[in-house]
Amino acid sequence: MSRLTDEIEDWFTAAGSREQELRRVDALSSGMLGYGLMPYKPRSAKETTMTPLIALAAQKRHLSLYVCAVVDGAYLAEARTERLGKVS
Repeated sequence: MSRLTDEIEDWFTAAGSREQELRRVDALSSGMLGYGLMPYKPRSAKETTMTPLIALAAQKRHLSLYVCAVVDGAYLAEARTERLGKVS
């Protein structure tokens, strides 16, 4: 396996009991673990960095899905809050 493949497998394994849930969510994204990058500069930052458009995180009691995509100048999750329910 390649180093990248090893790192991806390590990431899934590190999720422990959440591993299979993360793999199922990942499968919904056409089997891609890379979810793209976008430039991001918080108001308090001096420089722009790159951040993932979509990220998965295994929390202690739940899975978090972070969607940082911007469509028509607004964060996608915030623009669609009426359809998504409680989002932050």
